[in-house]
Amino acid sequence: MMHSLVTLLSFAALTVGASKIDKRDALTIGRLYGYGTNISGLPLFYGDGVAYLGQNAPSSVSTAMNLTFLHPSTSNKSVIADPLDSNTTDSTPPSLFINAVPNAVEPAGFITVDNTTNSTTETDFIIFGSALYFKNSSGPIQAQFYASPTDTDGTYVLKWNTNNIVESDSVPVTVKNIAPPAILLR
Repeated sequence: MMHSLVTLLSFAALTVGASKIDKRDALTIGRLYGYGTNISGLPLFYGDGVAYLGQNAPSSVSTAMNLTFLHPSTSNKSVIADPLDSNTTDSTPPSLFINAVPNAVEPAGFITVDNTTNSTTETDFIIFGSALYFKNSSGPIQAQFYASPTDTDGTYVLKWNTNNIVESDSVPVTVKNIAPPAILLR
């Protein structure tokens, strides 16, 4: 009798826990970081609408912001950028976008819903494990992010390379929601 009561209570707890997960409206992704050859967890940040990896904005950028990211719903799979600076006055937070048309090798960036174009997509992103991927309804899961150096040492433009075309100065990167390990100096 006692054993069946414990089993029943355990099942009830699992059922309640599962219903909370199903009703979740938003998934907090957190900060995003780029990893690749000689790129060891550089944070993704906003610079005048372009996605960058690094610690310092290029000198040509007038507005740069560190960001956290979230999926606001499970329906459109957009990745919303949330500035870490609470003084930001934008009422519509921008979404991460890529140009996913064939042969495109263009910077990823940030766009508001009312500024979308036919060549950009700001939906169909997924987090699988800890990595960010693109998955449209008619194709495979893709991770074709590349980092191209800027004029600022250690800062890169994050690009989406639709056909994985090799560029001499770019390196493939994985975008993850895991920060690099902290190094303590003594």
